Amino acid sequence: MQQQASSPSPSVVVAGYVRRSSEMQKDNYSIDAQKRAIKDACQLRGLPEPIFYEDYERSARGEQIAKRPAFKQLLDDVQAGRVHIIVVHTLDR
Repeated sequence: MQQQASSPSPSVVVAGYVRRSSEMQKDNYSIDAQKRAIKDACQLRGLPEPIFYEDYERSARGEQIAKRPAFKQLLDDVQAGRVHIIVVHTLDR
């Protein structure tokens, strides 16, 4: 029997991070598909609707976070306490 997670308090902010690079197009990981999967995962776990941080045509290669402005903003928001939970479609996002 699957146990449903209890709902977090309304003050919990959930963020979804989505990214698409030209390499991802061949795998059909569209931004919309990633968002749907993240929303479904949040709903399944009893989490609030996520806010999304989106990077388009951005590679994750290397450590140059400046090339992914939405990801950098997400990390800044986590550090500042504005985001409490991050959900991604796959760990390589």
